Amino acid sequence: MESRTNGETSSQTRPAIQEDFIAIWWNFEGVIHFKLVPNNRTIDADLYCAQLDRMYAELSRKYPELVNQNRVLLQQDNAKPHTARRTKEKIKEIDTIKLLPHPAYSPDLVPSDYHLFRSMAYFLRGRVCNNLEQVEAGCREFFNSKEKE
Repeated sequence: MESRTNGETSSQTRPAIQEDFIAIWWNFEGVIHFKLVPNNRTIDADLYCAQLDRMYAELSRKYPELVNQNRVLLQQDNAKPHTARRTKEKIKEIDTIKLLPHPAYSPDLVPSDYHLFRSMAYFLRGRVCNNLEQVEAGCREFFNSKEKE
């Protein structure tokens, strides 16, 4: 799927293509929360902590018994925003999250890269989106199409 900064095309010019990032939080049942991050925004510890707050609120809504029993497990890679002091403080502040270690250079522990995103790319192929809202709608349509296992 392409996200374009302008929606007009001509045979002589090609519109600028904007690649947006998606931050996704999921478990064995499916997507808990996702948020698109425009390509002009750097994912830093402040943004990541704000995402943690939104994910935790959604997790509390969908799985209150899990949160109430302090049984929330989080595994994240070792990217700088994930290992920053601010992020570590945020995880301690939330208190009910237990952080699982992630070994360095472990591509087998990143199933999103191999399963979710590949399937998502196939589902969204050929679509052209003129704004971030259309990209988000396409992502939501994809996630809603997935069977709950």
